[in-house]
Amino acid sequence: MELFGLFTVSGKHIPLRSIDIEVDVIDSASKTIVLQKYMNNENIPIEAVYSFPLEESSSICGFEVELDGRRIIGKVEEKEQAFNQYDKAISEGHKAFLMDQDRPNIFTVSVGNLMPGKEAVIKITYAADLDQFEDKLRLMIPTTISPRYIPQEQAETLDPSEKLHIDPQRVVGDLPYGLKLKVNLRASSKIISIECPSHPIKVSQSEKEAVVTLMGDAVQLDQDFVLTIQTEHNNEPKAVVAIDEYSNQHIVMINFLPNFSSLKHNSNDIIFIIDRSGSMGGESIEQAKKALLLCLRSLMPGDTFNILGFGSSYETWASHSVPYNQENLDKATSYVKNLDANLGGTEILDPIKNVLDSKMTLPRQILLLTDGEVSNEKEVINYASKFKGKARIFVFGIGRGPSEYFVRGLSRATLGAAEFIHPGEEIAPKVLRQLAKAATPCFQNINVNWGDLDITLKTPVNPGSIFYGSKITLYGRTKNLQDTKVILSAKSAKEDHSWSIDIDTKTIIKDTAIPALMARSAIRDIEEAGIEESKGSRQKDRKKEIVSKEIINLGCQYQILSSQTSFIAIEKSKDINSDLQPELRRIPISLTKGWGGHLSAPIASCVSATGLAAMTENLDIPTFLRRKDNDAPTFLKKRSDKREIKKITEATDKDLVIDIATLQQADGSWILNENFEKLIQVSSLKVKEAVKQFNCDKELACRILTTLLAIHIFQTKFLNRKDEWHLIVNKAYLWIKSTGVSIPEGLNINDL
Repeated sequence: MELFGLFTVSGKHIPLRSIDIEVDVIDSASKTIVLQKYMNNENIPIEAVYSFPLEESSSICGFEVELDGRRIIGKVEEKEQAFNQYDKAISEGHKAFLMDQDRPNIFTVSVGNLMPGKEAVIKITYAADLDQFEDKLRLMIPTTISPRYIPQEQAETLDPSEKLHIDPQRVVGDLPYGLKLKVNLRASSKIISIECPSHPIKVSQSEKEAVVTLMGDAVQLDQDFVLTIQTEHNNEPKAVVAIDEYSNQHIVMINFLPNFSSLKHNSNDIIFIIDRSGSMGGESIEQAKKALLLCLRSLMPGDTFNILGFGSSYETWASHSVPYNQENLDKATSYVKNLDANLGGTEILDPIKNVLDSKMTLPRQILLLTDGEVSNEKEVINYASKFKGKARIFVFGIGRGPSEYFVRGLSRATLGAAEFIHPGEEIAPKVLRQLAKAATPCFQNINVNWGDLDITLKTPVNPGSIFYGSKITLYGRTKNLQDTKVILSAKSAKEDHSWSIDIDTKTIIKDTAIPALMARSAIRDIEEAGIEESKGSRQKDRKKEIVSKEIINLGCQYQILSSQTSFIAIEKSKDINSDLQPELRRIPISLTKGWGGHLSAPIASCVSATGLAAMTENLDIPTFLRRKDNDAPTFLKKRSDKREIKKITEATDKDLVIDIATLQQADGSWILNENFEKLIQVSSLKVKEAVKQFNCDKELACRILTTLLAIHIFQTKFLNRKDEWHLIVNKAYLWIKSTGVSIPEGLNINDL
């Protein structure tokens, strides 16, 4: 039964039977094998087509098929050639298998001419680099494609087949195929903790190794798998030298984790942009509001700020940026608490243009909170990239299935940074980490000196911004490997910094993952450089042709998937019947868990009604795609269940660090009131007695003492969460210093 884009199915015509994923993590690098098992239980040959996500930065370097005990190795070809070979093989009655990239994080596998009763196992291998922040690593494996909002202008020209790949059919409820997942961890230092906010897991752990598996045999693929690993010493720079068999050279891979001696706060114009589209309903909007409230408390006197919410349209809290003071903080706090995901579709380009085009009096830092579920990612990223060096965008990817490509791509294009907040993850460290990056100067003139190495290919060409404690990975391909020193240097408006690492040629490894990662990074450099505007279309076409050839050459040389290359595998059949063509079977996927407030938002918000009409006018597409928004079933039109939101809020708000932080005043102080007393269980009588030790006005003394109490709580009870509260405490110390009041020598905070 079809229901407005959502499907209930028996599983009879879904040939995908299972997905097994095994990940090997060594320090911050990973190699992943994905096994997709297809089975044809029908009495006719079929063509199975399955669209699915992989990590945005991953390098797909292997594609194999196991069929009747035989192993067919896929080969990378130019995209159009691969498509033509696939179509020709199918039309002639042969077996063919294709893997294609639709977006940097969305891929499609086509299994052609799978005979009745036969099974095919697709093996996909990819390499990826884990996110790293000081001593913590974060592994994220996407499992489903969240519904995408397609703007009307794009919908009118979007190829229908592309639309089906980036926005495939979805099922409410269980699918006949599920996920098995295993992660093998090996670290150079002691593993302190392993956490998984997304799924129940089983962990078998020794000092430096661990095995993580999902609990359950066939877990539904309806949310990203997220694993956080903390190790004892993982924040040291590392250099690895690998053989590059594809070019008969060597590749040097370097991980820097910059540590700055001092970075002073600059006054900034902070613009908060919050996604209030229907897809953000329920837990996503609550996560975003909580993050935004903490952001507001972490601003500094001298900053200006504003809040913009968007959906089908957008609205601003104030007509222009306002000074950060107590009055404006109180008004903004009240405004944020009442926000809801009630603005319709995700028209994100216009609000981005509005913020970037408006006059700037201070350096502009934009903090965007979104699930990123749009189809015009490239258009938004290209527009924002024009303002590189003038404004930075720091993006929070909210929810169980945000678009990783959009979140990371928009951040990279503007020299900002990306963070992901999955329900169940701690918000505070991510929010304050972004605020710290936004508040500190942007490093320019980033340079890499490769010493005595003759570098034939280096990537990334522009490493982007350099942030405290965040990893920077560099690749250099060299034809004269030797011991040397590589130096990374950068300049801000006030300070110069440099970091160096020695290249030791005694240990050279043979690892296909490193060449694949280097090639993927080099391809991304080319893809994200964009096409320069020119007066004549002939010049632009010529530029596109050159860019395509560069990507094709790298993809084919290193046998990796890209926007211009695809994997193709063909098995010629002896007994063929070209008259018997396979029937198409598109594999439906799970709707992202919690999407739109658990289906409370209209599914039609994924695409404009006129856009759908334009796309489907002359196509044989099911009736549900032709319905207008107001034809949606009643249950899909309901607003988010307030009782569910209340449960989510209660479950996530019981965090003393955040609760104390949200009571901080704009100037950095705390006031002794009933809420503060309840939070830290302080005796107001003892506070009033201690106030007598101060040589100043009693009201001011009480405020100073209350502020010292808050600082004391952070520094004693939550020392292990310093990255969450250090900005807040720094602001508090600056306020105390500004009062000119001396702290009594005999004061003992522990007695209060």
